[in-house]
Amino acid sequence: MRKCGYMRKRGMYNKSYKRRFFRLYATDLAYSQNEKGEAKGVITLTGATLMPHPRENEENGFKIVASVKEGGRTYHIQAEDRKSAKAWIEAISMTRGILIEKSKGSLEAKAEKICAFEKVMSLYHGVECSSKPTADMHDSSRGASEGVRAESPESKSKANNYDQFRKAVGGDLMKSLWKAVDEDADGYLEPSESIEALRICFDVHCKAYEACLLDQMEAYYCNLPPNEMDCNLLDLTRECARKVLPGVLKQYKANIMTKDVYNRLHARMDKNKDGNVDESEFCEGFIEALASILAPFRAEVLRQARLKIQQLLREEIARQRADGDE
Repeated sequence: MRKCGYMRKRGMYNKSYKRRFFRLYATDLAYSQNEKGEAKGVITLTGATLMPHPRENEENGFKIVASVKEGGRTYHIQAEDRKSAKAWIEAISMTRGILIEKSKGSLEAKAEKICAFEKVMSLYHGVECSSKPTADMHDSSRGASEGVRAESPESKSKANNYDQFRKAVGGDLMKSLWKAVDEDADGYLEPSESIEALRICFDVHCKAYEACLLDQMEAYYCNLPPNEMDCNLLDLTRECARKVLPGVLKQYKANIMTKDVYNRLHARMDKNKDGNVDESEFCEGFIEALASILAPFRAEVLRQARLKIQQLLREEIARQRADGDE
């Protein structure tokens, strides 16, 4: 006997669930009324199909569909909790000759993740791009246009308010995102699943972040008083930003798409420190964890972008002045 314990089984005609004692053997799963009772039924696992993905109203559950040879009956079984269900599923899946239903094709699952993350990250970037330029940015850009002043010291950055982001995302969107990332539908996000999901999340983030950064860079200069920057200089600044940002973002992507960052984000969501992230931990903690983990990287990419744009802007202004003197 490989495994034994209590689970609940749905009746064939009476659809209510009744508690039964199960025994897993090499090729069969037997069940009885209690530990001492004789077997009331035996499920032949060879040729059967294990469906390990909980369906609606079947939390902690799984299904076993007997082979046509054995009658093709579908057995609905519920474990005591999600961890117990996972242990039973793993044990049953080791049976020789059993088929295991996949929840989704890998390409379909990845497409679903990308779509879900795109919805969340579009709201995230909306908050980012709506932040107003600071006075320090104006001072430093003025120094760049004059070509002589050193960059003014930056004031301490204030923490962004993500209440709007949290409200916009809402519970329904987070639940749909959870269904996309919990690919095996076992109710837990293991570190390996988390890394794959976050890799897709950051890839989606980086592809859209360039436009967000360009908007922010332009906002710094567009909000200068009209007499401090003419249209020609604004166009030149935009041109410099478009040249600089791809390289800055490439480095940004290399910095955030690392196993260390993935593990830190996973650990931040794992409130009970059991190594896994369940649905409630994910839905409640993903936004906060994402914002806090990415914050220093975003601050650095903004700083680098501004410095490089200023340097290129100085060079372009100097070149134009030199051309004008000839």
